[in-house]
Amino acid sequence: MAHDKSDHTNRTGTDGRTVDRRTYLAAAGAAGLTATAGCIGPLGGSGGGGPLNIIVWNDYTEVQDQLEEEVGRTINMTAMTSSTKMFSKWNAGGADQFDMALPNNNLVNKFYQADLLQSISTDAIGNWGDMYEKFRNLSNQQFQYDGSMYGVPIRFGWYGISYDKEQVPESGRQTTETLWNDEYEGKIAVYDNHFKALGMAALHLGFHDAFEGETVSLSDSQLEECKQALIDQKPLLFGYLAGNPSWVKAYKQENVYAGWSGRNEIVQLQQDGVSRAGTTVAEEGGLAWYEAAIISQQSENKEAVQDLINAMLDPEIGAQLAEAGGAPTTVPGIEEHLTEEQQNMFMVDPSRMESLIPFKPMEDEQAWISAWEEVKDA
Repeated sequence: MAHDKSDHTNRTGTDGRTVDRRTYLAAAGAAGLTATAGCIGPLGGSGGGGPLNIIVWNDYTEVQDQLEEEVGRTINMTAMTSSTKMFSKWNAGGADQFDMALPNNNLVNKFYQADLLQSISTDAIGNWGDMYEKFRNLSNQQFQYDGSMYGVPIRFGWYGISYDKEQVPESGRQTTETLWNDEYEGKIAVYDNHFKALGMAALHLGFHDAFEGETVSLSDSQLEECKQALIDQKPLLFGYLAGNPSWVKAYKQENVYAGWSGRNEIVQLQQDGVSRAGTTVAEEGGLAWYEAAIISQQSENKEAVQDLINAMLDPEIGAQLAEAGGAPTTVPGIEEHLTEEQQNMFMVDPSRMESLIPFKPMEDEQAWISAWEEVKDA
């Protein structure tokens, strides 16, 4: 989501996340991977067996060998830490150097509007039909233009309820009501981000209509109600937390019992042995990001890239991607290749899948930013 996901890329509000989740989760192993895992040059040939040049998140490099084996090609991976950086690279003339990229869902339209994409044939992707119906539907809503598809969801995550299992009972783990419950006064935290915080308030207040269009659109009165709900919540807060490490520290030190956070922070806690940390998609809904595979308009390797996308959706490789990045893929079956502990960390209750609401641009982001500043100043 932040990562700056104020860069909503940084799965936040506009483009998404905060301290980049992958930078945080894979920092140690990614140090040498922020450049390239192979030599990149202008795309060439007619796809006759040459290398594929792709932009990925850091942790994809951990499954590079398996992907190369699946598609029978050398894959040169350039690792980046935000969707906006991916867009800037392509938009500045770099699109002729790459076949594929994996930005967050809310950035795909920006690539499309800049005429940087070519369409994808879902008929050529055998695992498309096995994808969770939720993500096929989201693809039709967010990635289809003039009857053609321009993106395929690969991995996903969400912002929702996080909790300390020793402090919050089962009933309190399911609803945003917990985040306004004075029983947890001083032990509640919220992401320090206008989209995530006001989006949480909008779901809490039942403003689901605001999320139904191509943009997230709160009326003036709805935005005012969201702002007031957050102001009313402030006396209950431990604080607004700006990034993943802050969340991990707060839960480890037992400063927070409940919060509105990303699932990756909780996965990190569980991987660190803090088994009392948990997360769920709230009954009211969760704000979801997902990575979308896109093909460069300049690529002459479309068929091979579609084979690569299909390989990424293979359940066995999907399990490896989940292990590498702490996020499940959009095709069921990866759980068969994960331990029970990993399943508990990475998977989502299928019954809550329909409650996921994808990140989208805000219709009037400045109004959201102003409202958020008023909340923090109150």
